[in-house]
Amino acid sequence: MGYAVPTAPQGDGSEPRECITQAQMQAFAEMTYQRPAMKEMVNRGVDPDDEFDGYVLALQFKNAVPYDRIMRQFAGNPCYVEFKHQARDQWAFVLPCVNCPTSYRVQYFDKHGMIRHRSENSMELAVETMVIEGFVVLDKGAADRLSQGIDWLRGTEIAGLVSQRNSGQLTEAEFNEQRRAVDAKYAH
Repeated sequence: MGYAVPTAPQGDGSEPRECITQAQMQAFAEMTYQRPAMKEMVNRGVDPDDEFDGYVLALQFKNAVPYDRIMRQFAGNPCYVEFKHQARDQWAFVLPCVNCPTSYRVQYFDKHGMIRHRSENSMELAVETMVIEGFVVLDKGAADRLSQGIDWLRGTEIAGLVSQRNSGQLTEAEFNEQRRAVDAKYAH
């Protein structure tokens, strides 16, 4: 029995949904590093011949290929390696959480500095999150390269001011005054 389910119409007149193929299921089975979410679905016995399940598996498979590629490229441990977003000027990397040694985080940044982070329960889940969000273009050294720029220096100073304001060390007026001084310091 094959997994070549015809595409399933959505019922709203839009394009049909693509379902997973037998070749894709075989390719996933042969991957060295299987995406955790898809692996869990397969292990639970989700039926690729079912119209909805086949569609969901096809969506999962789209990220399984870059996940496997990244994990193989770094022997299952791509920590501290920067990946650029496939459509915008932002980057991310995975690293162990400082506060919880069994957790990992995805750290996001752009040319202005660190933006945010997201914690996951394992390195594999952190890498999966990074891949799902589109951070799949290898760009080793991006943080070092960008941190040398004026935009990063300015962004880091402003982040420090925001932290001081949020902790009550600066009033709103003091923050605004110091922010204007930073803007003037880095005016091009």
